[in-house]
Amino acid sequence: MFVGTFFMKQVKRSREAQKHVVACVAAGTCLVPGCTDKIHTSGRCQAHYQSYQAYKRTMTDEEFLQFTLKLQGDGTLLRPQEIRELKRNDSDAVAAREIA
Repeated sequence: MFVGTFFMKQVKRSREAQKHVVACVAAGTCLVPGCTDKIHTSGRCQAHYQSYQAYKRTMTDEEFLQFTLKLQGDGTLLRPQEIRELKRNDSDAVAAREIA
């Protein structure tokens, strides 16, 4: 059974993958390496997000959930609301530097 809350789990990423995510979100570009298109959904451009959704139709729900966790761990797909969290954290960091 497909469980929506599954996607809300925090996924562990390597430090390098997290740096890539933060840089791409700050620049507003797709998380897929080599793509410079604008972020559309979940950190991916429209073309890469559509290919992710198309791939979903070829898998069982369990396979898709595992695939999604792998992409999130690799830093090429974001959890719902993660872009907003990253932008908020970035603006907090900027504000802290300005105060100091």
